[in-house]
Amino acid sequence: VCERKMILRGESLDIEAAVDGASLQDAPFKYEWSGPVKGSGSSVVFKGDQPGKFKISCTATSSKGKKASGTVEIEVVEISAKVVLPGKEVVVGTRAKLSATVLVNGRPATPGTFTLQWQPHPEVVFEPFQSDEAFGTTAVFPRPGTEKIWFVLLQKQEGRLATVFEAAQAEIEVIPPELELKAEPAAPYVGQEVTVTVSSRPQVEDKYLDFRWEISGNTMGHGPLRGDRKYSYTSKDIRPVTVTARGRAPFHGDDLGEKKIDVTA
Repeated sequence: VCERKMILRGESLDIEAAVDGASLQDAPFKYEWSGPVKGSGSSVVFKGDQPGKFKISCTATSSKGKKASGTVEIEVVEISAKVVLPGKEVVVGTRAKLSATVLVNGRPATPGTFTLQWQPHPEVVFEPFQSDEAFGTTAVFPRPGTEKIWFVLLQKQEGRLATVFEAAQAEIEVIPPELELKAEPAAPYVGQEVTVTVSSRPQVEDKYLDFRWEISGNTMGHGPLRGDRKYSYTSKDIRPVTVTARGRAPFHGDDLGEKKIDVTA
């Protein structure tokens, strides 16, 4: 009996012999082991010094001379894995394609060998977050700054997923989008309503980018329209009016830049 059938090179694994159907009258047992193990009795240790598959056998002999045998095959693997980023930078709230390179003993991992989970989750939105077959994903970064990305490889052990390898972290810089403002009409009359619209390049969804507005000048009836990507006002004289849109990461409040526009009636 052992917890895992696959271990990493350099790891050790405890292997225990268990005799099914044994009674108290059968004790004590003598155990004979074959294979690259250390120890004696009902429990030994296997150390994975080299990649490959190794068979470990044990024969248990009861006090009455009855024998029972069993064999387990342990695979020792050398895993190398890394995150492949789309570049050094990505814009907040946009989708970036990520992939994972996973090699087992120098060869690409066979689909289904591992379950891959992307991290950090749920701080970064991964689609999919977990996969058994494909090692690629799409990531959306809700906040600006330097983000560390990695993944873990898992396998089922006793019916549950357990981590067998964690890839090194890769850094990517998450930057704000470029903001643009447009006034309609661009040259209004005094007393004419003006609508200022903010947009981002590249386009970012509302759930990852919202705005706070400021206005300076002699105006009336000013304020955001439905949503927060449009702002309207009416000039009361011919002096310039300055409208400022400040980008913000919803819920977190991170600064995502600002843009100003001057409009003269």
